[in-house]
Amino acid sequence: MKDHLKEARRLMLAGERQEALAILDKFQRKHKIEGQDRITLSGLYRSSGKYDKAFKALGPLILVHANEPLSQDHLNLSVAQARLINAMGCKFFAGRLFSEIDLYLKQTPLTYNGQSVLFFYNYFANTLIEQGQMLQARQMMALFKDSIEKAPENLVASFNTWHYYHETSWRIESYLGNFTQSDFHLEHLRGLIKSAEVYWFVIYHNRKASQYLYQHKFDLAHQQLQQTSLLIQQHPGAFPGEEIFWFRMMAQYHIEKGETAVAVSFLQSMLAKSQAIFDAPEIIIAGFYYMEKIAPQLLSLGDRVALRNHPNSNYFSYLAGRALGGRDEAQLPAWCRELLPPPTEGDRKRGKNPVHQLSKRTQQHPFRHRRTHRSAP
Repeated sequence: MKDHLKEARRLMLAGERQEALAILDKFQRKHKIEGQDRITLSGLYRSSGKYDKAFKALGPLILVHANEPLSQDHLNLSVAQARLINAMGCKFFAGRLFSEIDLYLKQTPLTYNGQSVLFFYNYFANTLIEQGQMLQARQMMALFKDSIEKAPENLVASFNTWHYYHETSWRIESYLGNFTQSDFHLEHLRGLIKSAEVYWFVIYHNRKASQYLYQHKFDLAHQQLQQTSLLIQQHPGAFPGEEIFWFRMMAQYHIEKGETAVAVSFLQSMLAKSQAIFDAPEIIIAGFYYMEKIAPQLLSLGDRVALRNHPNSNYFSYLAGRALGGRDEAQLPAWCRELLPPPTEGDRKRGKNPVHQLSKRTQQHPFRHRRTHRSAP
């Protein structure tokens, strides 16, 4: 069975996504899938954006209870389900599942091993980042680092564990606006990447470009995006999620340059690719936000409603005018807080967050509008 999955992975990396999906569909129909094969199959579906099939491949949802012992396979599946639910945009539900697994691992006398256990706190940290819980995310990363240092060296090397440690740590520090620390992690990541690890070069250049956009260093961001472009052209279809992220950042760059027509073209390509592979909704919401800033006539009413009513409190929804509804503004990314308009007198009297309507200046220049002060990270 593993030969089928290996062939599907090879085709996926070669950009032959439809051929890979055909193998996966046939494999699922003809075999009884158990254990790690379920997780591998789900991961391949997820990497192609087929989240519905990825979830089905993992089987019924496993609810972890501290007094009910789990087999190694069931623990692995429960972690994979929580990860996938987070990737699908249900970050608060995913956070609850991770919390239950964390409690179980701390209380059970049983011993577990393998990738799911080694990476558990990294997965949990990424979910907390999506929720804006940065202090808790840092705590999870400290536990992840401790797990890495205690794990056998061959296990750490085989899963590129330190790569993920620095990439997730970059997410936390860049979210907070601590760019010296985030750059520290990015450069450590760059030093770990081997010449054949094309995916990690894409990650590095995309994250570097993203950081430069946060810092308003747009020409430096564009240089990094050009590096990503070369890798995407050399490996068409191999990195669908990162390619969509690249389209969005290219649009952001051209918005800043005042090149609206070019930015619209990138956003249209991004949204077409996102929806064609049923990608995670949070990526699409970002595309809706930037499109509304420069070409609102190209969005349907349904798209504009979706932008403002994302069920998992996407921060692009707040930038588009959605009230925080009790959410602490400090839990938003530093760059996002800078773009929020100041409160009106009416908002202060009602005791509500002011994010009801963006100012005309913000609408025209979404990167240039800044508050007169910065919120503490």
